[in-house]
Amino acid sequence: MSLVKDMGDYLETNAYGTVGTDIFLSNLPSSPDSCIAIYQNEDSAVERIAGIDVPADRLAGIKRPRFRVVVRETTYDAAMASIKAIEEELVQIGDEYIGTLSEGVEINGAFYFRVDTTEDAYEQERDAQDRVVVAQNFSTAIKI
Repeated sequence: MSLVKDMGDYLETNAYGTVGTDIFLSNLPSSPDSCIAIYQNEDSAVERIAGIDVPADRLAGIKRPRFRVVVRETTYDAAMASIKAIEEELVQIGDEYIGTLSEGVEINGAFYFRVDTTEDAYEQERDAQDRVVVAQNFSTAIKI
């Protein structure tokens, strides 16, 4: 399981770009101007999924990794619109509930119960070409 690859493939499948062309994994190259990069952050402890306390015996094989999506565009408005669209796409994973756990989605053999934002999108920087770079952090629950 590679969280970064899974999220890149998911965004590509949902028409946000092409991995290696304008969606990049753990890298933000100097071109193109408009692109997406995905980075893995540290994992967090698993105790709740989608705000629901989960019995310890049901947590076997479940991880709670976090990741960051970075968008670069030529204007602030374009960058914020792009990251907002990506947020809306990602948080749909696990938005439907069956019983006490969300339905989720399978990506490359890993089952993603849920993706949540951990904060609002923010301007990370303006690069040397004055392009706007925004970022947003997410958490997910994965059964592997």
